[in-house]
Amino acid sequence: MPGKQSNIKPQPKKKETPTKEPQDSCSCLICKESLKENGDYIKCSLCNNYAHYDCLGLPKQMALFLKTSANAFPCFCPPSRPKLEKYITLFERVDIIETCIYLFIYLFIYLFIYSIYIPPFSEDPGRRTVIQFKNNNNE
Repeated sequence: MPGKQSNIKPQPKKKETPTKEPQDSCSCLICKESLKENGDYIKCSLCNNYAHYDCLGLPKQMALFLKTSANAFPCFCPPSRPKLEKYITLFERVDIIETCIYLFIYLFIYLFIYSIYIPPFSEDPGRRTVIQFKNNNNE
């Protein structure tokens, strides 16, 4: 009906702020203790879980370097390492297959070019080149 206003007010949207720090309810992946704000913890690059430096056996300087490297040097927790090894094995297999394909293509092109170009024995195509061996015996 025209002119009738609704009593329902639109709810304000919540602002989503990207959190780099873990929530209050986060706990260490290894020891299960809660993580303190500005604590000594690091995020796994594969599973996105957090763990204390000490629980991972990382020296504090190394952990701070990994934390500030902007994912240039990823950190992996122990539960993620088997997944990582599978990825590495897969990448090694892909690398071997690519190498085999490149070698096959190179060999194919080389043999194709070699089969087309057969150098002539002499500059005169009608003349046959005869190879004679000298006999060093003066007989």
